[in-house]
Amino acid sequence: MDRPEGPLEPGGSEPSVPAESSLREFARETVQVVWKAGADGAVSEDSPSWRAFTGQSLAEFVGEGWLNAVHPEDRAAAQASWREAVRAGSIHSVEYRLRHVSGDWRWTAARGHPLLAPDGAVLGWIGLNVDITAMKTAELAARDSEARFRLLVDNTADTAIFLLDPDGLIQSWNLGAERITGYAASEVLGHHFSLFLPESARKEGAATRLLERARQFGEAKARAWRVRRDGTPFWADVTIAANRDPQGVLRGFSDFMRDVTEERNHLLAVEESEQRSRLLLENAAQGILGVRADGVIELANSTACGIFGYEHGELTGQSIETLLPEQRRQAHAGHRAEFTKSPGTRSMGIDRDLWGRRKDGSVFPVEITLSQLTTERRTLSVAFITDITQRRMDRVALEESAARFRLLSENVPQMVWTCGPDGNVDYLNPRWQDYTGISATEQLGHAWLNRVHPADRDAALEAWQRVASGHATEYLQEYRIQARDGSYRWFRARALPLRNGTGGLVKWFGTSSDIHDLRVAMEELRAANADLESFAYIAAHDMQEPFRTVSSFTQLLERHLGGQLDERGRTLLNHVGSAAKRMSQLFADLLAYSEAASGGETGDADLGVCCQLAVANLEHAIRVNAALVEAGPLPVVRGREVHFVQVFQNLIGNAIKYRGPEAPRIAIQCETGPEFWRITVADNGIGIDPAHHRAIFGLFRRLHGRETAGTGLGLAICQRVVARHGGRIWVESEGEGRGSRFVIELPRG
Repeated sequence: MDRPEGPLEPGGSEPSVPAESSLREFARETVQVVWKAGADGAVSEDSPSWRAFTGQSLAEFVGEGWLNAVHPEDRAAAQASWREAVRAGSIHSVEYRLRHVSGDWRWTAARGHPLLAPDGAVLGWIGLNVDITAMKTAELAARDSEARFRLLVDNTADTAIFLLDPDGLIQSWNLGAERITGYAASEVLGHHFSLFLPESARKEGAATRLLERARQFGEAKARAWRVRRDGTPFWADVTIAANRDPQGVLRGFSDFMRDVTEERNHLLAVEESEQRSRLLLENAAQGILGVRADGVIELANSTACGIFGYEHGELTGQSIETLLPEQRRQAHAGHRAEFTKSPGTRSMGIDRDLWGRRKDGSVFPVEITLSQLTTERRTLSVAFITDITQRRMDRVALEESAARFRLLSENVPQMVWTCGPDGNVDYLNPRWQDYTGISATEQLGHAWLNRVHPADRDAALEAWQRVASGHATEYLQEYRIQARDGSYRWFRARALPLRNGTGGLVKWFGTSSDIHDLRVAMEELRAANADLESFAYIAAHDMQEPFRTVSSFTQLLERHLGGQLDERGRTLLNHVGSAAKRMSQLFADLLAYSEAASGGETGDADLGVCCQLAVANLEHAIRVNAALVEAGPLPVVRGREVHFVQVFQNLIGNAIKYRGPEAPRIAIQCETGPEFWRITVADNGIGIDPAHHRAIFGLFRRLHGRETAGTGLGLAICQRVVARHGGRIWVESEGEGRGSRFVIELPRG
């Protein structure tokens, strides 16, 4: 309330006081208390208004008795204020509570003015107490409300609440703001609220636009990224409200900011989940229909529309009975009602025929799984539908195929059998019973092994277990099976796997063919070949001696009688000597060819050493022809070194023998494969016509007649040595004049 700035000014010789009538009028209008006191501050005059207000008597009121009517909590402050005013001769102004005649405590504003003499001396005091209870109550209530609001704001931890001045500078800061942003009050007060915006948003003027919207519309809302003190972003829900006084003047803004990052992430996760669900729904291999209790289709994915021949979205709103053949629609309505009463997941169409009806009226077989989907908004019966037309066709085709297989297997002369993926025999054709005399059913599983010869049984079982465990892709084994008369015959068993589209094993199909007569014949042929090889070895070995004798005597004749023979005699004698040498070389090569197929001790053969020995044996031919032989690193293999020396010697010798116009160049290299060593011997010789690539490895095959020395057994020996060691040899050449490349593959290990 407005207060005078000083004591009442003196006027004339009398103290300057308000007119008595004016005081009464003032007191009457304000219904307040008027009092007077002496220069020493003691109340000495009666105050009817004081007594009426407080209920004190004059005796209780005078002096400092009036203090007894002041509230005990305010009394000391009231007394101190009054005594200080009396001492200083200044205006007395204080607020305190007075006990009302009703017994209530009433707030009053006490104001006393000194009465001054012309010389400035205080002659006395006049004052009044104005009842301000209503105003004080409102003020205290407002102050209490403000305190409670401030307490609420300051202790709100999940919302940043702060005040901005009209320019956007931060004027207050609460606990929630500190927790959300990481800033203490001392770090932000006086700073612009754009401090919390990302750099890009600040550059775009986002803060200015927010304040302008709040200034124009009273409030501005936004959901955007904000940045904490440590630089981490968070998604914020922001409300900025304009604060105006009663006259509408803008005093600032209130900024409310919540961290809704988790809420945003949750919504994004929900949206992503819904998107995935829609994606799965639309791309499901099965048709999916959602049907209300009244039979109306509310949901249909693309697959369902395609199955029934409708465009996407065309099924929504139609009756589910539209998709059934007409003769089944009436009964289906009852089935649908029954399912609605007793829902649950159930499959249909597996043990009975179910049919659907396409838009064009055609019907087709289906399988259906029913379930129920219940949400807060609705309940749907969900049908997962599969068109099994192709499956039925496949089943019919499979049954027909099985019938054809059984017809074929039961009428072929071989034993035919099948096994499951586990290796257990599940079918034997009648030939098994015809041969063994035991019914096929008694030989299923692994019981068939009981008919295999005891000496062959372990090998047969081991080979089959390798196949069944997936370590082999084909079963091929020979063993003896006991006939109904107790005798044994040799059979060759062969089985191949049947796999599905994904490579999974479905079944093994096998046959057992009687090879007993063939095997006996092969054994007899093998024995005959062995006898023949022995004869060839003995003949080649024993016949070398006579031809060496012929060669020796021819040389003696030439030495003793050469001067006595005419030209024709010497020519005939040379023919005899040359023929003897050729025959001797021929028998030597035959002996080598025979030995190449023989056994003998086998060890580690260093092909590098073998190549060096071959080069040493050919040293004279290499020097005479100025040949260059270059060999890279060569492996160590299992075999006999003497045989591989023969191979290298024959290949290098041929490269020199069949040279071109240039000096022979021979390169020997090795490549390493996963299962084989590949050795190549390449030259720059006259080459070989592709038409003769296979023929040159035959016995006594010579492409250049007798004008070139040789017996025609060199490459045959090479092929026999390589084959004996489990390998193969071939030649590569583009033709005459293009050189040759002999390739040898030998198994590793």
